[in-house]
Order: sequence, then C-alpha cells, then structure tokens
Amino acid sequence: MKISELSPEYRISQLSPEYRPPPPHAALLTDLNRIVADVEALDASDSSSLEKLAADLRCLLTNLASATSSSSSGLNGAFRLKVWNLAFRLWNACVDRANHNFPERGPEAAVAETEIRQAAPELLLIAGLPVGVPNATVKAASLFHRTGLVWLDLGRADLASACFEKATPLVCAVDTEEDRDILLDLNLARARAASNQGKHALAVALLSRSKPLAAASSEGVKALAEAYLLLGKAAFATKSPDPAIDASTLLTEALDLCEKAAASPSCDTPTTPRSTPATPKLQVIKDQCLRFLAAERLEANDYEGTLHCTRVSRASPGLGKEHSSIAFMALRACLSSGKLVDAERELAELYLASAGLDAALKVLVALAARCHASAAAAAVRVLKTVVQGAGGGAGRARAIAELVSDERVVALFNGPANTHERDTMHALLWTCGSEHFHANNCEICADLIERSMLYVSRDEESRSRRAKCFRVEPNIHCAFLKFKILLHKKEDDEAIKLMKTMVGYVDFNPHFLALSIHEAIVCKSFRVAVASLTFLLGLYSAGKPLPMSEATVLRNLIALLLREPGSEAEILKYSRRAKLRMDELGVETFWERGLSWNMALKVVKEKKYDYSSEFFELAAEFFSSGNGEDDANLLLICKSLIMSVSCMLQAEELNKSPLSDSDLKKGIEMLRRAGKLLPLTLPSAPVISDQLENNLPFLHTFNFYQLLNRLDTSAHPQQLQLVKSFAASKACTPGHLLILGDMASEGTQPNLQVAEFLLKASISTALASHSPNYGIVVGLRDGEYPFEEGRWLAITAWNKSYLPVRLGQHSVAKKWMKMGLDLARHFDRMKLYIPGMEECFEKFQKLSGKEPDECSQQDGEPSTSMSGTGSMSQPVLV
Repeated sequence: MKISELSPEYRISQLSPEYRPPPPHAALLTDLNRIVADVEALDASDSSSLEKLAADLRCLLTNLASATSSSSSGLNGAFRLKVWNLAFRLWNACVDRANHNFPERGPEAAVAETEIRQAAPELLLIAGLPVGVPNATVKAASLFHRTGLVWLDLGRADLASACFEKATPLVCAVDTEEDRDILLDLNLARARAASNQGKHALAVALLSRSKPLAAASSEGVKALAEAYLLLGKAAFATKSPDPAIDASTLLTEALDLCEKAAASPSCDTPTTPRSTPATPKLQVIKDQCLRFLAAERLEANDYEGTLHCTRVSRASPGLGKEHSSIAFMALRACLSSGKLVDAERELAELYLASAGLDAALKVLVALAARCHASAAAAAVRVLKTVVQGAGGGAGRARAIAELVSDERVVALFNGPANTHERDTMHALLWTCGSEHFHANNCEICADLIERSMLYVSRDEESRSRRAKCFRVEPNIHCAFLKFKILLHKKEDDEAIKLMKTMVGYVDFNPHFLALSIHEAIVCKSFRVAVASLTFLLGLYSAGKPLPMSEATVLRNLIALLLREPGSEAEILKYSRRAKLRMDELGVETFWERGLSWNMALKVVKEKKYDYSSEFFELAAEFFSSGNGEDDANLLLICKSLIMSVSCMLQAEELNKSPLSDSDLKKGIEMLRRAGKLLPLTLPSAPVISDQLENNLPFLHTFNFYQLLNRLDTSAHPQQLQLVKSFAASKACTPGHLLILGDMASEGTQPNLQVAEFLLKASISTALASHSPNYGIVVGLRDGEYPFEEGRWLAITAWNKSYLPVRLGQHSVAKKWMKMGLDLARHFDRMKLYIPGMEECFEKFQKLSGKEPDECSQQDGEPSTSMSGTGSMSQPVLV
C-alpha cells in the first residue's frame, strides 16, 4: 500500500517529533538503484536499452557530481557506502554480461556497454572514500584500469587514456605492494594507449618510468619486457625519425629484461645458455624479440647482427618448431655477406622443411660434400627437423633409423671437433627411442637405441653409455630396460627369469629390484611383482643393505597376494614369517598384527575353515606380542583363540574328518588359555546383544564342552563344572542354557547329569526374569512344541493360582494366573479358553486391589511341580 493511500489518522505530521526527514540526495540514490537493477535484468538482444541506460547513467553522474559540489556538508558516510555498493553491483552485472556468449553486437552497442561499465569507477570517484572499505583507492584505480583496457580493445585509445589518467593519481603514492602493482599496470596500459595514438615518445617515457616498479618481481619484469617488445614492433613498422624511438634499442631492452626475469631468484628454474626457460611465456617473448631484432638488423644491412640473432634463437630451447622466418633471414644475411657455403646450408634446410623426410638423405649428402667445417651442426639441425616432423608412425621411425645409419651421414660427425654434435645426435635418437618405448613400440625402440650407438665414441669415458645401448649385454641397466620391455609385451615368465639373473651381474644394485617391483605393479603384472618381492625377501638373510625394510617387503607381498584368489597358503606362510621376524626384531618393526585377524574373517566368509582356524591362531600370537596388559589386547587374544577352535570344529564337520589327537590337545589348551582371560574381558554389568564380545563366554563353553566330549566319560565331572561356571556368569541366558542342555543330552556319550542341570537352570532362569520369554520355556520358537503338552502347561500354571487365592496371597495368585494366560496365548487351539481366563483375571484384579504383581519374600515362590491339579470350583481349568 502506498503512503498516500493511508487514512489521515495514520499519517504522521511533519511537525510531529516522530517524523524523520529523508536523507539528502535520496532521490538520486533511488534512481541509481533503479538503473542498476535494470542493468542486472537487461536482455542480451536489447541494444536500444543499452544506449538508454548509458544516457541515464551519464545524467545521473552529472547530477550526483553537482549535488556533491553544491552540498555544504558533503556526502555522509552512509550515503558514500551505499553508492559504493551500488557501483560494485553495476560492475559485477557488466562483468557477468561480458562472460556470457551473447550474440555479436554492433559497435554502438559495444560502446554503450563500455560506458555503462565505466560508470562504476566514476561513481566511486564521485562518492569518495567511505570509512571501513579496505584499499578503496586501489579498488577504484583497478576498475578504471580494466575499463581502459576494454576501450583499447574497441580501438578508442583516447577514452582509454582518459580512464588511465583518472586512475593514476589514486595510487601515485605507492604506499603498498598492491599500489605498486596497479601503478605498474597503469603505466604499461598508458604506454600501449600512447603507442596506438602514435605518441611513441610518451610511450617510451612511461616505460622508462616503470622500470623501478617492475624490478621488484620477475612477473613485473616480464610484463615490462612484453611492453617494450610491442613498442619495438610498432617503432619498426612506423620508422619514426626520432632517434629516441629506435626499434633496435627497444627490442634490445626487451631482450635484456627477458634475461633479467629468467635469472631472477623468484623464478622457478632460472635459464642458462642451454637450459630450459623459466616459463613458456617468457620464452615466447624472447623468441619474438630475437626474430624482430634479426629483421631490424637485416633491414639496417647489419648482416652479422642478423646472423648473431638467428644463432642465439636456434641455440635457445624454444617451444617447438623453428619459425620459418629465421631460416629465410639467415639465408639472406649469408648471401648478402658473401658466405655462400653457409647460404647453401640454409637453403638446404629450407628445402628440407618443404620437401620432407624423402629429401633428407640428399640434403645431408650435399652438406657432406660442400660444408666441411659446420656440416655436423647443420646435420643435427636437419635431423632434428626430420625427427620433430616425423610423428610417431612406425614407417617414419624406420626411415629415420635408415637415414642416421648411412655411412655418409655418420662420417659428418667424425673427429674431435664434433664431440658436442655427436652427443646431441645420440641424445636425439635415444629420446626418440624412449618415446616409442612409452608407446609400447618395443621393436622400434630397440632399433633406434641401437642406431644411437653409431654416435657414441669408443673411448673409456663412453663405455657406460655404450653398455646401456646393448640389449643382450649382461649389464644391469640393459637388463632392466629389457625387463621393462618384457613387461609391456606381457611376457611375465621371461620377465621373472630375467629378474632372477640380475643379481649375478657385476654392477647389480638391489635398488633395481625395487624398481622392478614398481614397474611390474604399474604394468599390472602382479605375478611378476610377487616373484620380485619373494626374490628380494630371500636376500635379507644374507645381510645385504637393501632398499626396503623386510617389514615393508612382507607387507607389500601379502597385499599383492590378497589380489590373487587361492593364495591363502602363501599368505599364511609369509604371515608366519612376519611373526617370527617380529619376535627377533621387535614389535615396532612389524605392524601386521591386524592382518591375520582380517584374513581370518575373510576366509570364514568363504567357508575355508581350515585356513581361518590357522589365521585366528596366528592373530592370537600377534596380539600376544607387546603390551599384554592392555584390555583391548586381551579381548582380541581371547576372541582369536575361541574363534580358532570354532573354525577347527567347523572344518571337522565340513570335511567329515575327526580331529587328530594333537589338534584336540591344542584346541583344549587354547580354550583353557582363553578361559583364564575371559573374566578380565567381561563387562561389569550384563549386556544382552548379538555381538561377538557378549557371546564369547557361551561360545567358549560350547566349544570346550564339545572337545571334552571327545574324551572318555572321565571328563563328565569336568563338563559339569564347566557348565555350572557358565550358568553363574552374567553372560548366561536361558537360550544359551537350553542349547547346551540339548547338546549334553545327545551324542554318543550323553551326560544326563549335565543335561538335567542345564534344562532346570534354563527354566528357572527364564521364569525368574522380569519379562519371561515363555516361547523358550515351552519350545515354541520353531513351532515344534506339541499342543497337548503346551495345553497341560498352561492349565497347570492357571490352576496353581487356586491355593494362593485361598490363602490370601494375591500377588502369587496373579503371577500364576498371568503365566497360564500368557502360555495359552501361544496356542491357537486354546482360544476358547482365553476369553474366560481374561474375564476371571480382570475380576480378580479388581477384587484384590492394587497389590504389586511381584510376590514378596513372605508370600514365597510358586511351586514348580506339575502335579497337584484337582477339581476346584474357582478358577480351575480342565
């Protein structure tokens, strides 16, 4: 609802103390907010709205500037901050529009878009510096700088210069590093704008003024070098008569700055005369400087200067193929200076670049015939051009191999003066062979590496390099290379044989075994990796210094064996070795303690109980090492021992083969040891859970009873003592007792004394619980209990309430009545009795009052005898 629509009684008078006048220039702020919102919602295809918004912003800026100058108190801080927020919203909207792939717009729309963008820094300039905005001047200057760059891209150098000139006073103090960086960017941008306007002298002055600002960082020096390069190219094109605007001087300055940036300590990899450049961008600038400087020197008839630039450019590593203009300028310089032999060489290289590999041999033969002093260097360049342009095809690689092995080509590299070129040629062919090796072209790789031997001297110093080239020589480097080739060819058996012969080489180093393991894993040849680890493991007994610790080798070996199905025997063997070595070297050296436990759980799921029993036994040995007083450690030992015997019994049942006397004695001894640890691991309060920790006492008793059952009847007293001890523990449940009682009553040697005790204890324990589970009492868990027996139990329990009723023992009577009712509900065929029983039970509860359901000590316990039912009037069932 608008303010004018409110009824008069709700309007606040301007004379009222509650009235608050609007802030000064509020209307301007409202208009600015509207325009910014329109820019944010502007459709990309609507170019007419762009021009209208640009006009609105120009008018608003004029009004805002006028209001600021006419105001006596100026703008307050809150107003300034709002203008800044709206200005940055406007800027972000323009940036978002620029980042979208809008359809191509006309020049008028592009100009209007840039005017809207420039309005953002203009607003910041008019609003001034609000309190609380960090680096406000730098932010404003940065927006002017970026707007000026957009104007430059549109070809409006005059408008760009205006933006740069507005930004420069904001950061001229250079108080911080950020101020220095933005001022350097502004100077470089102003120099570019001045150069575009033809004001080269101003551009030179601005670049000279930027040197102290750029010297602080390699990035700044690199940016300044690029600016000098652009100005040098412009001066070279315009041929200015001003001696201060000399293209050679500017390009040389750019080249010096490249060298300075490359040698800067902040550069990652400083360059040397024949090293890789610090950054690709810097090398591009350097290559362009040399190329344009060579062209400038050629135009100035300085042919030696031209040749010097081309030589430096060729000696530089570069970023790829040589620029075509380098060879052309070198050819012209050689012809103009009368160096006809060098000119022929350059012409041959130009011919090669256009004719390709097929003409390479003719070119090299011609060089051998006519160029004597520099033939090897020229041949290297020719062959480098061939290799770089040949690609990765097998046919091309074979053609290169034939080319470099021609006697006439090899002869070009003879003599001590060509040592450097010969080494370069060897490295070139070796690198080419390595690339084919990584592409799994092993035969081509071997061929190229063998051809590289033609460029290795036979002196003493080159013996190691020659040895690396021989594939069949018993040399560890050659053997390892062949090993890698065999891995790539998936010839695992041959790779394993070669790996085992490495140790016999004179220059054998155990590190090559570690490298062999790594290569085998990378190639996913796990069988070779296992064989290498096993072979390496055999060297530890000899006491040799090895690259990996024995524990690491065992751990990696077991980890690889885990990938292979059916490796349980090997894993068990090496796990036992780890245990033996742990006893000798100490617990700190080996940490395979949890591996045996995890492996045991794995094979249990696969029902390989023979192995699981041994793994659990080994886990107990691992956990017994070290700090045996730790509660968690004791629990793990106890679980491992009990689970080992459980798996032993499962394996006996699965394999249908009785335990041997030695296994029987070992199992009894393990359970006796676990029985001593059990009291130390049990919780202080009984916990009902299906977790293994809470079922350990039952599992221990169950397994121990079965093993004792394999002995003669003399073990019966020991069995009785065992179950009595379990029945008195907090982990005992009626279900556990029922299972044990069932086991004691069956088998070839039933122990009826134990069975009677367990069954009575099961019923007593179930009935004495707070919420008795009568399904266990009558055996209804699987629905197998006979109806007649169940009916007799329910009626007997109900009739047992008669005597307590007559004696006034209401709580005892309620318990028996409730027990009979609960038992009756387990049988569908007793549903005719249940309504009458429920009605009688409800009446009895009302008559007896609110006495507790639990019988007191004075009332006594209900009799467990099943006899004594007779004819009773109330509440007897028959």
